[in-house]
Amino acid sequence: MYSKFKKAGATVVALSVDTPFELNKLAKLLELSFPVYRVPLQVVKKLGLQEGRRTHARPATFVVDAQGRVVFQHMGRSVRDRPKESALLRALQGM
Repeated sequence: MYSKFKKAGATVVALSVDTPFELNKLAKLLELSFPVYRVPLQVVKKLGLQEGRRTHARPATFVVDAQGRVVFQHMGRSVRDRPKESALLRALQGM
């Protein structure tokens, strides 16, 4: 899937509130070919993604254009609630 996004001209990054150790472990386990960055919990709160009083976030996907405008967003309700690949590719093609 990552190669399709790259071919469409996208830069893919992942953001997480996990510790650097956990991020590194996950990136290796999933064999991610894109960077994963740690963000403070305050960022998650501002985006409305904090789950209650927990210290982790609901999954979310954003497509941001070259001017910094969010042209697509999907706020997941659970870890399995992800956008369809076709919706993301349509958002990229529409930029």
